[in-house]
Amino acid sequence: MYTLQRAIRVLFLNLENYVDFTQESQNYLLRLPIIHCGLEIEHADYSHQRDLKTHGIATADERALEAVRQFRPDVVVHSHTWRYGDLSPAFFRAVRDMGPKIVSCIWDTFVFPAWAEIQLFQNADCILIGDSLNTYLRLRSLAAIMKHPVTIGLCVGQYYIPDPQPPTEEQKVYDVTILGSLFGERLKLARYLEPRLAERGIKLHTIGGMYNEEQKELGYRETWLDWDSYAKIIRQSKICLSSQNDTQRMRIKGKVFEIAARGTLCLTDANRDAQRMLPADVIPLYTTFEDCFEKICFFLGRNDLRSEIERRAQRWVQDNFNSSHFYSGLLRFLVFGEGECPTASFLDNEFRLLMQQKHLMLPAAADLVSAHIELLDREGIFPAAKPLGRD
Repeated sequence: MYTLQRAIRVLFLNLENYVDFTQESQNYLLRLPIIHCGLEIEHADYSHQRDLKTHGIATADERALEAVRQFRPDVVVHSHTWRYGDLSPAFFRAVRDMGPKIVSCIWDTFVFPAWAEIQLFQNADCILIGDSLNTYLRLRSLAAIMKHPVTIGLCVGQYYIPDPQPPTEEQKVYDVTILGSLFGERLKLARYLEPRLAERGIKLHTIGGMYNEEQKELGYRETWLDWDSYAKIIRQSKICLSSQNDTQRMRIKGKVFEIAARGTLCLTDANRDAQRMLPADVIPLYTTFEDCFEKICFFLGRNDLRSEIERRAQRWVQDNFNSSHFYSGLLRFLVFGEGECPTASFLDNEFRLLMQQKHLMLPAAADLVSAHIELLDREGIFPAAKPLGRD
């Protein structure tokens, strides 16, 4: 364990989109990894969404600020949410003026940034990206080009998984499992696979998630799983599928790492992020619904190969996604200025390639600057010429 002269005080602003924050996914994907990172951590929790939903933004801001004043943290950790909204930019500025560092995690990003992403970029000390290599590169490049003092990290896969292997090997009772909210492209995939797999005597199991196509935001009442049940179903499945819901967010799903860490074969869609980050001999990729069907049949018929890939994938996650190393390094950097934000070598390489080719951004940058000048001109920001007056 790394020895500090004092404990690091961390205040978590926890989401409660559906259930108590201790059962929300962010608890296992962000909060617990920080608490268990190997450093001496003193933490407190505050669920700001309760006030946002019932009292509005002004009250939520003030009560959250009071939580900061009372706990006096070194770091405030915030998860961005697309439901109900975040605390205001003024809140983040006030916190930083008080001294704590703001770490904000964005879990769901788009090809072009939402306004909330830009506001977090302006008002956070560190932004963690939980789904997208391109969003990570976008914000890291903006920070470098604009010389803006914000740290960008990619936290996908840096999870707290307390039960990767059960005490005794559990029987594989499910052929193929789709975990997660069932709507959009994932629902189309399930409807495509189910009858075709059934013809081969293969059963498709769908469970978990917070949404379904019929009830949307109330779907969790039928499908939601607690963490222990979620982990057990992964271990009891021969194959777990990871797929997209929204074609506007073709990203790496965090469940890829949760599945692989628990020793089950994960089959996921071959989007560009997955192809750049996931070794194909560790996490098999499918290109179409038909290809997914064929790969399911192939791997279910090759028990030895499937077991070998499962062992290989579990080792890969253990060797490359150590959340203790990631978060202890990040906190030491943010709080004490030691080292730098941990990152993977392939990400550093992609960032260097992007910076080497930044001259290709010149036409787009010229258009952007021109539009900015025209806007200021129309708004009357530029002063009128002064009269010459008399000699």
